[in-house]
Amino acid sequence: MNRWARFDNLVGRQVNKTFGEPILIVPRKSVPKRGAVADPDREPRTIVGVVSISSGDQPIEGSRRGTEITGFTTLATSQARVWLSAVEAGKLGFHPLKDDAVSLPDRPGVSYSIVRVDPSDIGDITLHLVLESQQ
Repeated sequence: MNRWARFDNLVGRQVNKTFGEPILIVPRKSVPKRGAVADPDREPRTIVGVVSISSGDQPIEGSRRGTEITGFTTLATSQARVWLSAVEAGKLGFHPLKDDAVSLPDRPGVSYSIVRVDPSDIGDITLHLVLESQQ
């Protein structure tokens, strides 16, 4: 392991220690006419990741004529992401996939689904999530 990889692992561990929380990833696969079901080939795992949930709003602009503005509609948005360090991603034993379920044990009653997986060239992974249910 080169010096950069050792440094990255050290920083990743410190970030997880400071900001991390448990993340339960339940692998699922997509089945036609049934949607996402449990994937028997990959075991659920709990690892540590950094969760980022932010809210915002997005204006929806309809058709305009010149400078005439007929009205504004605003759509409330929320972004949820989980960052996994290279060390934690390696502990999974599999690559997270679109439609896998993600829950946060420290925040019960909320579950997410992965909509996009962004791996980097240094081994860390960002999971983009969509809210599935809230109780």
